[in-house]
This record gives sequence, structure tokens and C-alpha cells, in this order.
Amino acid sequence: MTDRRATVRAPVLLDGVGLHSGLPVTVTIAPGDDGIAFTRTTRTTRQARTTRVPARVAHVTATDRRTRLGPVSTVEHLMSALAGARVTDAEIHLSGEEVPGCDGSARPFTDALHAVGLRDLGPWRPPRLLRPVRYAYGDTVLRARPGTGLWSVTYDRAPRFPVRQTVTVRLPADYADMVAPARTLVLESELTRARAHGLGRGLDAPSVVVIGDDAYVGRTRFADEPARHKLLDLIGDLYLTGIPVHHLDVTAVRPGHRANIALAALVTDAATGCLRRERP
Repeated sequence: MTDRRATVRAPVLLDGVGLHSGLPVTVTIAPGDDGIAFTRTTRTTRQARTTRVPARVAHVTATDRRTRLGPVSTVEHLMSALAGARVTDAEIHLSGEEVPGCDGSARPFTDALHAVGLRDLGPWRPPRLLRPVRYAYGDTVLRARPGTGLWSVTYDRAPRFPVRQTVTVRLPADYADMVAPARTLVLESELTRARAHGLGRGLDAPSVVVIGDDAYVGRTRFADEPARHKLLDLIGDLYLTGIPVHHLDVTAVRPGHRANIALAALVTDAATGCLRRERP
């Protein structure tokens, strides 16, 4: 593939509620030419304050069941859709603190991007991973190497349901049909506790895969929807490196946001053309 920068042809507007906050929010994906960045405006009785945060791993501030970028929460589904659509530049404006959850997947973002179309910004030389990197913690193992877009994720809860699922795709070709529709997941046993801690308040039956002790609670879009959603999240988190998905081969067993961002930091340190991650 020839690498070219691309942005949206016209602003894309979506609204809904935050998956975790449950609060109404509107997001506008506007044309840009300075990478991908999130902007949030907060207002007080005296003044308005606008914060613009580039979509880079250096600006990640939290990874508790979501990825928070500066003052903006749950960026992973939108970042995943941008990666799958090969959008390299966009100005993303939010009316609240969290990207709307929509239906719990990246499909609404993907459909909106495809509907409005992209504007070519010319050829570019994207960041490139120079050598393989690996992150491991307990049973979690993630690897990335220079490649051609072969991504594989294993969701493993053995011996508990649904035991072990592996999904492998070629990106970006397979993204819209095989990854984008997969919804966020939650264990039935953890749902009440998560809401008590301020998480999952925007979840409802159509927007989540609930995993019970021995079966799904409700219908699924794929038999292996949990593995596909973990892949969706991983794509979004690793796109914070700025490296296009078709320049990486990635394998992950038991990934999660904390591990994904740890791998993204390692990729950034082992790449050329990336913004270096901040060190304490």
C-alpha cells in the first residue's frame, strides 16, 4: 500500500451517552491536517477553557476499563474506527468528558466515516516500528513487529465460559465487517460492582455483551464477539503510536487497556518518526 494522509471530507457528528459516565455527549469529527487530536471545552460561570490533546500514547492518563487521553475518556472505539478507515488527521471536538458509546462497538463511527468519505492530504512517511517488541505480565502476552497488517487476539478465560477464543484478521481490509461491529463486554458478576465505582453506567442490553457463568446473557453478533472486541480495543490503543495498522503484525493473549498501552509505549520507543513517550 502507498501511504497517504487522509482526513474526513466534512464534519461528522454523533451523539449518545458515555458508556461509563452515562452522561449525554456529542462528538464532532472535523477535517484536520495536524494529526489526530481531541478537544474538550469546559465552561464555568466565568469562563470557558479549551484543551486540545494529540492522540498519542504520551498523553494517556488512565487505563481502568477504558483509555483516557488527557481529560477525554473512552477514546479507544473511535481511535479504532479511525485506524480501520485509514484516517490520519482529524480534529475531534467533544461536548463532554467521554466519547459517546453509541452501540458499544466501533461500527457507528466506521459507518459515519465511510458515509462522509475521505479527503486525500498527499503522500507521507508514517512512523515505522524498527524491531519486534514484547510485553508480558502474568498470563498476558502481547507482541508487535514490523509487518503487513496481520493481527491476532486470544481471549482466554479457561476453564470459565467462554473458555478460549482466537480471532485473526488482515487489516485494514477485514476491519469494517469482522472487527468494527463487536460490542464491549462485561461479566455479569461484575456489572453491579462496576457501576458502583462509576463505570458502565451507560451500558444497556443492545450495547454490551454480558458474559454469564455458562452462557451469554442475551444475543451476540459473533460467537467469538469478546475476542473481536478485545481486538477492536487493541487496534484503537495501538493507533496512539501513529503507526498505520497495515505496517504492524500483532499477536495478543489476554489483552486489556493497561497492557495495550504498555505495548504502545514500547512500540513508540522502538519506532522512528513517533513522538517519544514522556518518562517520569
